[in-house]
Amino acid sequence: MAQQRFEVLLHLKSLKAISGLAVDSACMPRRKRADGTIEMVAVVTGDTLKRLQRKRTVSVEVLADTSAAAKAAADQVSRTNRYADGSLPVALGLQGVRRVD
Repeated sequence: MAQQRFEVLLHLKSLKAISGLAVDSACMPRRKRADGTIEMVAVVTGDTLKRLQRKRTVSVEVLADTSAAAKAAADQVSRTNRYADGSLPVALGLQGVRRVD
């Protein structure tokens, strides 16, 4: 069974508060707030979320359940061929070009 993952917004005084925890914040923004705390968006597992919620130095706000968001995105993708004759389009730059294997 897949682990449940959550997108969370963290408010913390220093990054030492989350050291040793599986917090995925690779390309998510980190902002230094006026009061000196750090605000960051991260993806965490259910176990890590429970650990973060127990810490006094970290404020946690759950933004989304990533598995529900992934399912909603997958439902938006069409699995059918949208061309009536069953053909696939060819890019304009590749028309008339012969491939040699």
